[in-house]
Amino acid sequence: MKELVSLLNLRERKAVKTAATIAGFVCAAALVFAVRAQVRAGRAADRLSAAEARAGEAARSRDEARREFENWRQAAADLRDLGSTWFYNPAKGVQELRLDLGRIFEASGIIVPEIVYADLELVKGRLRRTTAEFRMSGSYPMFRRVLEAVENHPRAIHVERVEFVDIGGAAAGVLEVRIVLAGYYLHAK
Repeated sequence: MKELVSLLNLRERKAVKTAATIAGFVCAAALVFAVRAQVRAGRAADRLSAAEARAGEAARSRDEARREFENWRQAAADLRDLGSTWFYNPAKGVQELRLDLGRIFEASGIIVPEIVYADLELVKGRLRRTTAEFRMSGSYPMFRRVLEAVENHPRAIHVERVEFVDIGGAAAGVLEVRIVLAGYYLHAK
């Protein structure tokens, strides 16, 4: 290489030296820009993968929210169905409950002398419970028929309390029982 440089005159040597210096600066600048571009590309790839992860999480969250919304919508539809078939209509008062109790007593084969009704609001403005308390006297199989008729009844009526007042005291095999039944009323929104 020295032999080639010796063939050049001073002006050519300066030109080669300047060109070499400029080429060195250009290579250094290209190297700096290449490294910076590589670092930026790495950072951009990291941001992209983070954004994709957030987008995936958002999509999962959206799908979960849609499923939850659908579940709530189905629950509301089920409540509407229950409200019309299982709960009593609050606009009719205790009339439907009295008719159902009459059917239960008729199916059980008993005559109930007096029923005392009481109301209690369970959920403000939405759900109300009406209790029907009565006494009955009869045999154990008759008592079981009453409980089975209540259990098999399709509306929201159930046995809330049973008190045995007299077990065979007045006559052998006769029960005297105080029964409290509850019916539920759902107010439509």
